[in-house]
Amino acid sequence: MSIKLVPTKVFKSQEHLDRKSKAILRGQQDGHLYWFAGVPVAYNLMLYMEELAKAMPHVTFHPRVTDNAESITKFYAVMDNNPYALGSVGYGDISLSKNGSGSPWVCSRRIANGKFSPHRDQHKMVAPKDIKKAVKEARKYLVPYTNEELIHFMYDEVRDEAVKHVNQSSRKAHDLCQKYTRSWGVHANFMEEMKHLKGLGVRFATEFFADAMMHIDEAYAEWDEVRRYAPAMTFVRVEEGEYPRVHVIRGSANMRQEARFKTNTTETCYSVDDLPEEIAGKVAVLQILGNEQYAVRVGYKYSNNIFWIERDLNNEPR
Repeated sequence: MSIKLVPTKVFKSQEHLDRKSKAILRGQQDGHLYWFAGVPVAYNLMLYMEELAKAMPHVTFHPRVTDNAESITKFYAVMDNNPYALGSVGYGDISLSKNGSGSPWVCSRRIANGKFSPHRDQHKMVAPKDIKKAVKEARKYLVPYTNEELIHFMYDEVRDEAVKHVNQSSRKAHDLCQKYTRSWGVHANFMEEMKHLKGLGVRFATEFFADAMMHIDEAYAEWDEVRRYAPAMTFVRVEEGEYPRVHVIRGSANMRQEARFKTNTTETCYSVDDLPEEIAGKVAVLQILGNEQYAVRVGYKYSNNIFWIERDLNNEPR
């Protein structure tokens, strides 16, 4: 079972903040004794979280907040420059029995616990018997995402968005086919036949079809350019800091033909000043957009530090 990724934007959402406020108020009204990061927790979880916070100072722990829980039982680990939570931690019984005493646990995409079947949540969890060992496991498994992991997790979403817009970009051909064939997409046979007839000098007797002949050259040229377009993506991740570095991985797969990201080059790392102009220019355009937005033939902005730059493979040496 693959672990469900939790985007870090969730912890800034108004829904999360409202639920957190309610949990705090409920804890205050109940006179809750134990707290961590401003929210009510059980005693053992408080001890565990305090040790984690000391051992992992670059990680922020955000509570998983539900509407009716008396206290928080689970925290997500978040690190700057990572778009998803690194994993989660908590205190309780993760065994299949119902009479376990409970222990500190860690949940991570990097864990494969052979004691549990791969289809169970526990397959991605470990639960040492004491806090010291649990902290050690957390430091081992709650690690930043590699660029390869991010590509794997994001690519389907990016590809779907890009291909959808590319396929819809031959508007003139689309409108022409819808008018004359009642099809929702571009009808290739209609376009080819009309272009052929125009080349033969055929004239239609009715004004209805004569009008199609007037517009076929322009619509065909647009459609032909779009159908030959071979879009590929370049993954760009900005590592923020005092001296920002830009990580670049060029994809080699035509997104309209292949579903998986492929590359025939290694990752390249640039300073901001050395970033190639073709990439820097499109990143500058994408920075204007909101997160998770696509610009036709420019690319996709996932966040303020992760971009996907679109290229046409036809313009590149083979």
